[in-house]
Amino acid sequence: MSAINPQKFVETKVEDLAQHPCPITEEVDTSVSSYDLHSDSVADIPKMQPLIAVFGDISSFRIGSSGEVLADIGQDGGTQSFRACSSPEGVQLTVWSGQPLTGAFVWHGFYYEPGNPGAAPACTPAETTGK
Repeated sequence: MSAINPQKFVETKVEDLAQHPCPITEEVDTSVSSYDLHSDSVADIPKMQPLIAVFGDISSFRIGSSGEVLADIGQDGGTQSFRACSSPEGVQLTVWSGQPLTGAFVWHGFYYEPGNPGAAPACTPAETTGK
C-alpha cells in the first residue's frame, strides 16, 4: 500500500526474492530483503515509491472518509492507519493504531532517499522516534 497521498492499496503476490537489487541501496538495513511483486494490473504498483507491505488477507482494508487507507491488520477489531512523511534523509513510513500522530505508534520503516523532494508532509518527532 502507498502511504503517500493519495493513499491506496493493491492486492499483489510476492513472486520471489528480487532478481535485481533495489536502486536505493545506500545505508540499507541488511536484515531487509527486496521482493518481486506481481499484480494483475502492473500499473497499480507505483514505481520508485516507498510502499508498506502487509502480508495476509486484505478484506479488512478500506479507504476512509478522508481518502486514507484503514485496516484491521491486528485482526483484533481495531483500526490501523498509515502515514508517510519527509525527512532530510528520505521517507519515514509509519503504522498507527487509530489516527496517525494521535493514536498508538505501531511500526516504523524508512526509505533512504537523500535530497528527498518532499512528496510527503514534513515528519514530526513522533514519526521518527515513536514518542
